[in-house]
Amino acid sequence: ALGVPPAELAGPADSVAFSVSKGLGAPAGGLLCGSREYVARARELRGWLGGSLHQAGVLAAPALVALGRLPDLAADHETAAALASGLASVPGVEVMRPPRPTNMVMARLAGLPPDACAERLAGHGVGVLPLPNGHVRFVTHRAHDMIGVRAAVRALAAVAATVPQDRPTAPAWTEEA
Repeated sequence: ALGVPPAELAGPADSVAFSVSKGLGAPAGGLLCGSREYVARARELRGWLGGSLHQAGVLAAPALVALGRLPDLAADHETAAALASGLASVPGVEVMRPPRPTNMVMARLAGLPPDACAERLAGHGVGVLPLPNGHVRFVTHRAHDMIGVRAAVRALAAVAATVPQDRPTAPAWTEEA
């Protein structure tokens, strides 16, 4: 998403591990990258700890497809930014702004716990993950577009409309005779 080759980002490190299922579209799996000696030692330690993967090819094929999708991450980040802006326009919604672009958006709806918010959004066809910090997490990926962004914003607006907001009460006026 940064427009920088992964090898350049990883260059200063001895090893790098990353998931190919987070935003890249593979159903599962992660990669450990390093020198031949480093990876050989990791495999040896994995074996000592009882870890093995007999059908590695089943995960390797979608991982290779996912790696080809690296340049597309920037579009996911743009979709998430549009979602964040749309959600922030809903009264009563607070959107957490991350320091770097990401395909995740965390939002909190005042007056509604995250579990209840997730349940109500699910009723509108929007899946989110309730978080312990009071937010719900939205995640964008290649299957989401601006139509989906607008639908998610409408769904949260509909949920927000059902939550009583603290409103200042009008002063009691009395008439003097």
